[in-house]
Amino acid sequence: MSSNRGLLIVGSADVKRALSMSDCIEVVDRAMRALSSGGADVPLRTVMKLPGGRNFFGVMPGYLSDPKGLGTKIITIFPDNNKLGLSSHVGLVLLFDSEIGFPLAVMDAGEVTAIRTAAASAVATRALARHDASHLAILGTGEQAITHLEAISMVRALRTVRVWGRSPEKAAAFAEAHGSRLGLKIEVCASAQEAVTDADIICTV
Repeated sequence: MSSNRGLLIVGSADVKRALSMSDCIEVVDRAMRALSSGGADVPLRTVMKLPGGRNFFGVMPGYLSDPKGLGTKIITIFPDNNKLGLSSHVGLVLLFDSEIGFPLAVMDAGEVTAIRTAAASAVATRALARHDASHLAILGTGEQAITHLEAISMVRALRTVRVWGRSPEKAAAFAEAHGSRLGLKIEVCASAQEAVTDADIICTV
């Protein structure tokens, strides 16, 4: 019982420090197996279109039986935020005590989503890609490109990485920054077709 312990607030930097990509890959693998075997309940998300037609508000609940977990992600999607230098996807992950229903924690959803989404792709790659798959293509250069590069490199020994994005400048900056960080040579491509040619693994982000 945790009703008297207070509410834990976990910001973006804390999420990044506490939730490593390697740990998240294993957690997502376990959660997917639980869902397949009936050990999890994940109802369809509820998405509400806000006045104006471009902005959305979404709620995504879920329950896990082992270990017991009850929570939801609440997120707003405002595409024009990018013009203001802000994230288009902002929200919170709320965790509740599954026995008495008290709220336990409020976490930054942006960082959780960035890591969790890439971890899910890594789980799929580990299960479905050939063991010798080593040529990765990434279409897109944003936050998900960064986390997907990290996640896929943990489940397959990458020899080549190609990236394409709508902005050649952003693609070049991505290749320079993250290629050196992970010790990989990243080639910037002029088209999506060029990037995916002969690729073993393709991430559309």
